[in-house]
Amino acid sequence: MGLAEAFDAVVSIARIGVAKPDPRVFTTAAGRVGTEPRRCLFVDDSLGNVTAARAVGMAGLHYRNIGQLREAVAPLLG
Repeated sequence: MGLAEAFDAVVSIARIGVAKPDPRVFTTAAGRVGTEPRRCLFVDDSLGNVTAARAVGMAGLHYRNIGQLREAVAPLLG
């Protein structure tokens, strides 16, 4: 989708060896950018994963289609 360049980090669960909604996915992501989960935004099409990210303190965006995702992140892209 060409979004990776717009963010400080993108974490692949295949590469870290744990899968969402395991809290380690979210804490690993925060650690990769050197911040606390409360300063991160997690974006996913699964409400369960968004809920799990919120449980560790992240902001969460549950999107249902690519248009909604593009609209939500457009302000972040400038």
